[in-house]
Amino acid sequence: MTTAETIMAIIGGLGIAGTGIAWAIKVILAPLKVVIENNTAALNGMTKKLDAHDETLDDHGQRIVAIETTHKVKGCAS
Repeated sequence: MTTAETIMAIIGGLGIAGTGIAWAIKVILAPLKVVIENNTAALNGMTKKLDAHDETLDDHGQRIVAIETTHKVKGCAS
């Protein structure tokens, strides 16, 4: 076997080994993809709920300002 053939055999073997390692990493990390997708969906849901809660708080604040203004105009403020 010549030097060139030996080098080509080594390169071929490393290519096969690299492909196997890449496949193994992909298989090992596949469950994490599901976890990340689920966490992203959960965070998006929480963000929507927090936005709705923030709007509710803003509405309450505006109503309180209106009530306080009415009391002040009518002389009910202490």
